[in-house]
Amino acid sequence: MLTRPWGFDLESITVPTSIHQGDADTTVPLPHARHFAAAIPGARLHIHPGQGHFSILTAPEQTLATLAA
Repeated sequence: MLTRPWGFDLESITVPTSIHQGDADTTVPLPHARHFAAAIPGARLHIHPGQGHFSILTAPEQTLATLAA
C-alpha cells in the first residue's frame, strides 16, 4: 500500500477524513500519517500516544468518537 500507486491523488479527496495513528507504530511509521494528513485537504490527524499498529483495537472509543463528531 505504501509502495504502489493508489490510482488517485490524495489531494483529490474531498470528503471529511480522519487519520488515526499510533505513535509507536513500527509497521507504518508516524511520518507516513503526517504525509497523508498534509496531502488530503482538511484531513485531521489523531495521534494515539504509546499505541502501535492496531491502536484502534486498544482505543476504540477515542477513534469512534472522532468519527461521530
